[in-house]
Amino acid sequence: MSMRAVSVSSAARRRIRTFSIWLWVWGAVVLSIGAFGTFTNVGFGGNGLGIIGANGNPWDDADPTVFEPVGTTYSGDGSGVIRIPLEEHNQDAYAVTLVTGDYVDLYVTPASDINQPATDRGYPDTIAYIYGPDDIALVLPEEADLELWVRSDDAWEFTLEKAEFTEITDGFASGS
Repeated sequence: MSMRAVSVSSAARRRIRTFSIWLWVWGAVVLSIGAFGTFTNVGFGGNGLGIIGANGNPWDDADPTVFEPVGTTYSGDGSGVIRIPLEEHNQDAYAVTLVTGDYVDLYVTPASDINQPATDRGYPDTIAYIYGPDDIALVLPEEADLELWVRSDDAWEFTLEKAEFTEITDGFASGS
């Protein structure tokens, strides 16, 4: 039996329709509150909706924090940049190994944007998202100075060492 065959008074239809509309409205409100509550650091500001923490994107700062090494170890509390001149890295691959911290996001500035003011820079290229100690990411510098951007809301520490690799000369990789 379909609903068309059922005889319902106009007053009953109005009550059913009103109930359905209010149920839909309350459901939408509850889902919206749940969606906004999912992200702990949502904010509305001059840059629109932001889901990242208070430190934001370090490459947007005119004078970002510059991290300096102690041997091959870098550490910091929050976001900033690591700068390595071309003469020092000579396009050698680097391995980043997280020592402490919950997460670190790594980005690298394209060679065309090196030494550009923050307002003229493009968004840097994503290298890796490291989410636990002993996670490793590779960084392959271009033929330019290396600007490695570190984005984090918490304290972190990682090593940045030249990566060891085996060159494949005959088309076959051999395990070691």
